[in-house]
Amino acid sequence: MSSNMMNTFQKTQQQQARRIAIQRQMEAMEAAAAGRPREDDASSARSRASGAPGGIESARRFLWEDDDSSAGGPNNKEKPGNDQNSKPVVLDWSDRRGFVDDRRSLYAVAASGQQPATEKKGFFSSITGMFGSPFAQSSGQSDMNRNLAASAEQSAMIGSGYPSKDRNGRSNGMTAIRTGFASCMMTIFEHRARFAAALVILAMSIGVFMVISLMIGSGPNNSGEQQSGVKESPKMTEAALFRYNNIKTSLVDGGISTKQALEKEGSPQNMALDWIANKDPAEMALSNLFLPQRYALAVLYYGTHGDFRFQPGANASFPEEDDDFDKQDFWVSEENWMTGKGYCTWQGVKCRHREGHSKFDTTYDGHNDITVLNLTNTNVRGQFPEEMIALSSLYVLDISMNGFFGTLPKSLTKLKNINHLNIAANFFRGSFPDLSGWTTMTHMYMSENYITGTIPSAISALTDLHSFAVFDNYLNGTIPSSLGTLTKLHNLYLDENDFSGAIPKTFGNLIKLVDLRLRDNLFGGNIPTEIGDMTSLQILYLDTNALTGEIPPELSYLEELEELQLYENDLIGTLPPELADLDVLKILYLDNNLLEGSIPPEFGIMDSLQQLYLQKNLLTGKIPDISNMIELRKFQNSFHLLATNRWL
Repeated sequence: MSSNMMNTFQKTQQQQARRIAIQRQMEAMEAAAAGRPREDDASSARSRASGAPGGIESARRFLWEDDDSSAGGPNNKEKPGNDQNSKPVVLDWSDRRGFVDDRRSLYAVAASGQQPATEKKGFFSSITGMFGSPFAQSSGQSDMNRNLAASAEQSAMIGSGYPSKDRNGRSNGMTAIRTGFASCMMTIFEHRARFAAALVILAMSIGVFMVISLMIGSGPNNSGEQQSGVKESPKMTEAALFRYNNIKTSLVDGGISTKQALEKEGSPQNMALDWIANKDPAEMALSNLFLPQRYALAVLYYGTHGDFRFQPGANASFPEEDDDFDKQDFWVSEENWMTGKGYCTWQGVKCRHREGHSKFDTTYDGHNDITVLNLTNTNVRGQFPEEMIALSSLYVLDISMNGFFGTLPKSLTKLKNINHLNIAANFFRGSFPDLSGWTTMTHMYMSENYITGTIPSAISALTDLHSFAVFDNYLNGTIPSSLGTLTKLHNLYLDENDFSGAIPKTFGNLIKLVDLRLRDNLFGGNIPTEIGDMTSLQILYLDTNALTGEIPPELSYLEELEELQLYENDLIGTLPPELADLDVLKILYLDNNLLEGSIPPEFGIMDSLQQLYLQKNLLTGKIPDISNMIELRKFQNSFHLLATNRWL
């Protein structure tokens, strides 16, 4: 310990002893003047420790305090005597004994490396200790502050209409007011340094109290119930909360959304609920039957914006083959979406026509059953929400050529009225959906995705199906023969998959089929002769498979056939001359097979033929006269005969 600190400590000890001696002397003088016996030291100590206001004694301790830190030292400071008219000495708030004691404790801790043994303090005690509080005090100061509190209490009582009494029962309110007010004012003005510090501490305390109050206010309510997932702000009114909870309950009870999804903060469902309950300019009434459909569209919107465009959920794989996909965080067109206008004006949305209007009046500023949702090629990316089940009257859904990913939503199969479904050119994964509920389906396009598994035999339930396209997926297994019962089919696209087995003979029943594409699969066996019964067929692609056997002459029955592609198979035998009867045939690809023999002379009269590929076979003989093949001569490099054949 330095010499300066030792001197300070010794000086403090001397001052304390001097104070005690003077105080005892004053007590003795006052007792003698009042004719009372003098209290012993023990009772005086008890009186001081009790903290009770001690009349003249308390007033004296309040008015007198020794301080050696003022200029000139303690001997230059006036001391009160037994003369009650003597000038009181006001407490000097620059007293640093508390700071000296605190520093001494800190030094001791620093030297020992241990924490001081202190009582458990609250927040305010911790703050004042950090700053060397002006309220740090010795026993004498405690008495002084207790009397200050008593004086303030008396003043408060007087201001409230309760008279203050002295020990003899006489009213001394004005005296207490003058004494307390004068003392406080002198203390404030003469010792403003400590007063400023006290104000800083008070301001900090108020700030912390406000922060804690806000935190508590955002927590559970008084009943202990947590409003999970509700983005309640302090300004949310009781009516707004009632509306919010009622909409949430109706969505859960109606099977539109799950409670977990609605209460998950930041989810598309949570944001859509908050929007339609609190922020939607339309302010739809709770009784409005079209509110769930507006909510479902909001879920679709929020689920295809922001991070949801590029962060698939747990049940979705991130698309890998989408380098050419537009990474911009917006749709190509989202006119009127999320505005106060009726969703019948939103881009891609059409509704049931209004009563008294034309059936073609499907776009108007209002709400009605949504019948068409067409977002094709709109740069929409994200997961298609289950909430689309709310669109129960939907009969056209076209979201093709976008960036939807994840599994096919089960809600799709619950849309019983849908008859046109186009989800082609996206990144959907998973197995084929349940088809039993789509009895009204007429057009189904699910091509260019990542769908796996087999085609379910339940497809036979789609008796009104006109077009069925699942090309460029990862489907496998055999083709169900029940597919041949869909006699209304016009287009059947099963190409670019991993189908195997034989081509079903039941395809001969598809007499309205115009376009059949089975190319680029693993089909084997012979080409069914029943295909000759498909008299409406215009396009037949059976190439790039493992088909064997001969080319059936029954193909000549296809009078409407314009394209016949059988290349890259294992076909054998000779070229059937009956193919020359196909008067409108324009394209004939028979290359990369095991065909042998010569080219039939009948081929020379096929005047509509534009492209003929016969290379990479085992053909022999002479090339026939092609002078009558007028269309063929117009196309350079379209007459491929010589390569890898053996011509005489």
